[in-house]
This record gives sequence, C-alpha cells and structure tokens, in this order.
Amino acid sequence: MKKITTILFLLLNFITIDSQTVEMLSGDPEWYYWMTYDLHDGMVSHDYFLAYGVHGTMELNGRCYHTMYWLNRAYIDWGGEVYAPEFPVYVREANGIVYADYESYANAAKEQGYNEPCPYKKTDDGEIILYDFTLKAGDKYPTAPEVDPIFVNDIKAITTLDGIERKLFCLSNGLDILEGIGCINSRALLVHYLYSTAPRYYLWSDWDVNSYVLFLCEYKRNNNSIYYNNSPNTTTSIERIHKDMNYLHRPIYFDLQGRRLTQKPTKGVYIQDGKKVVVK
Repeated sequence: MKKITTILFLLLNFITIDSQTVEMLSGDPEWYYWMTYDLHDGMVSHDYFLAYGVHGTMELNGRCYHTMYWLNRAYIDWGGEVYAPEFPVYVREANGIVYADYESYANAAKEQGYNEPCPYKKTDDGEIILYDFTLKAGDKYPTAPEVDPIFVNDIKAITTLDGIERKLFCLSNGLDILEGIGCINSRALLVHYLYSTAPRYYLWSDWDVNSYVLFLCEYKRNNNSIYYNNSPNTTTSIERIHKDMNYLHRPIYFDLQGRRLTQKPTKGVYIQDGKKVVVK
C-alpha cells in the first residue's frame, strides 16, 4: 500500500510540474530586435532596437488585458532616448495560452502595413490565439482556416538567463517559439510572426534592400535580461553576450520635432544619436 501511495504521489507531482506554465506578460516585459540588411550595392547594415513593451492594464468586454505597444524610437534634444508607444494591442494569458483582442490586433496590423488576412485562429469570444504554449509534439498549431497547416515538429528544452527551463517549439514552417517569450526567428515582429514577411514600414523607404534578417535579440522583464541572442543561427544556444553593438547601428535620423524619418535625410538639421547634426 505504501509503495502504491508513493507511486501515485510521484505521478501527481510529475503531472503538476508538466502543467506549469511560464508567464509572458507580467513584469513590464520588453522585446528587442536585431535586423540585418543586405543591400544591392554590397553594403550590410545592422540595427538593434526596442520593438514592443507591455505597460498597464485595462478592462475590455469583462476581461482584464495587458496593453502591448509598438515602441517607436525617438531622440530628444539633450541626448536622451525615448520610445513613443503606438499601435496598442490588448493581450492576456490564461493557462499557457496568450490571447489578443481581435479588434485591437486588426487595427494595429493594418496601421503597420500587414494587409494580408489575419493568420491567427479566431475564437468565438472575439479574440485570436497569439501563442499556445500547451501544445505537444505533433499537434497542429492554431491558425486561421485559410492558412496552410502548421505542426509542432519538435519540442526542445532551453534554460534562459533567469534559470528557468522553457520549451522551444520547433514548427513545421521553420519558426521557433520560446515558451513565455514568443517567436524568436520570424521575419515579422512579435505579434505578427505568422506573416511571411515584414512590410517596408520597418525599412528605409528608399533603400534598395536585397534581403534582410529580422529576429528577436533580447527579452527583458523588470529591466532584467531573460533571453539574449544576437545571431539568428544559434537559437539552441542561449547565453548572454556582453558586446558593444553601437558600431553596428545604422544611422537613424529624426527631425527637430522628434519624428523619425522614413527616408534618407535631405539638407537640413536633424537629430542623430541624441545630437544635432547638419546634413549638407
């Protein structure tokens, strides 16, 4: 009898551990991205930037949502760096699944240039399933009916900088999704990862871009780095790389009102790296 009780205890303990989920939206998380451009003229340019952050909550349709913003980078005159929150998406998580309010998501996607039909599975409650961290190997990934089927090919274990072992979902379409963090190797951003490409919204409008790589570089919670990886080819080796990346940043210009330029600057005075510069 004692032996049977011990076995039942161990089995229940295993089930409890297996069912634990890692939160994605608490602790004021921030997602930083790395983009590398391969230009037709042979030049290669890089950029490291804060893309998304979660700040504040709100009640909507009887549910409590976190507000996730696209953070548009701007520089202020005395050398500081600020991020203007834009395109809010209302997100929540429950039992290992991250949901987004469909209306707020659709508005944000449209504003950011994603004109294709929404690829995410829509629920009867007016939400989409943004991430599902409860899936098993072989499961079909939740997508809209018109999207070609995507499956979980494999699940690996990754220990992040906070010491937590997380599931790395390897999907049949080549995407890797890290539990409690999100997609780490998409050509689109955090909430748009099922789209095949990112629109030119993220690129210089007049650059002759041959190809580009865009992937998640860093994830922070409470201003602590949880995940860091500055190479798209090492998704199974997660380690903190202390490296000054400033020399890799491509020039980013803002006018004197703090608005980011969408093309190369003409003659005039602009803000670059927090300083006034004169373009002749």
